[in-house]
Amino acid sequence: MRFQSLFTLFALPAVLAGGNRPGSKVSVIYETDTVGPWFENLVVRPSGTILATRMDDPGSGTSTPAARPALTPDVYVFNAGNFSLALGGFVPGSLAVWKVDLTVNWGHSAPVPERVASLPDALFLNGIARWDDTRVLVGDIVGNVVYLLDVTTGDFDVAIDIPETTLVNGIRVHDDTVYFVSGAAGSIYRLPVDADALPTGPAQLIAADLNLDDFDMADDGTIYAAAVWSNQLLKVTQAGAVTVLAGGPNSVKLLSCTSARLGRTRKDRNTVYLSTMGNGAFPSPGDVTTEAKIVAVKV
Repeated sequence: MRFQSLFTLFALPAVLAGGNRPGSKVSVIYETDTVGPWFENLVVRPSGTILATRMDDPGSGTSTPAARPALTPDVYVFNAGNFSLALGGFVPGSLAVWKVDLTVNWGHSAPVPERVASLPDALFLNGIARWDDTRVLVGDIVGNVVYLLDVTTGDFDVAIDIPETTLVNGIRVHDDTVYFVSGAAGSIYRLPVDADALPTGPAQLIAADLNLDDFDMADDGTIYAAAVWSNQLLKVTQAGAVTVLAGGPNSVKLLSCTSARLGRTRKDRNTVYLSTMGNGAFPSPGDVTTEAKIVAVKV
């Protein structure tokens, strides 16, 4: 496999794509040259640079979402495997978890990922989140379970296997509680767990039927989520109140948005960055044609 294309770096302050008004709430900071590429997820580095993953590049082995740092502020963990858009699934036995250390000075060379562990029974690894200094949670959207994996040893086991993790998608951890999106309608839940991410009580529904994909959480527990099929950035409170912050059924900039991440620098802490797949993979309402994008929304 080649992994150069998994780590596409975008310098956020540099150049905005054409057509953005100064001070616009929604700004396109990068878009692909053609329809077809599909941004699946993104993560914001401490410097403000974005790492984005793609689902369409056959030369990359294709990755599912990049995760937050696992070991240090600039070491990242991600899922990868041999995926076929035509078949809609991964080659059995090809899924693995990898990490890349961007604290290393790679010079002019592309960063070289390191395989952490192969998960031979996994069917479609998707969401991934930092659990502690050495472990991450990894969701299997087809297998309907969440693994806990040690990034230093490669050891892993199923931590969460409950009815609510059917079609489990985005995952985050906040105040030692696991939050996840699941179900065909993209509902979001929180789950009390112990020190090894094993459930200690029932999953609690926060908000239902939102078409959510991946999401991020502010320090106060507020959820900022990409609603993939309604082309929206949503704000969801712990009480389940939902606010549309940007986008809508006819939104071109947020068409098929797949992930949301809060900015990490002093200048962009009130900005949410979203990845989109445009309509390169699936037809869109109204036959809109648009490229995959990385979008910034002021919130």
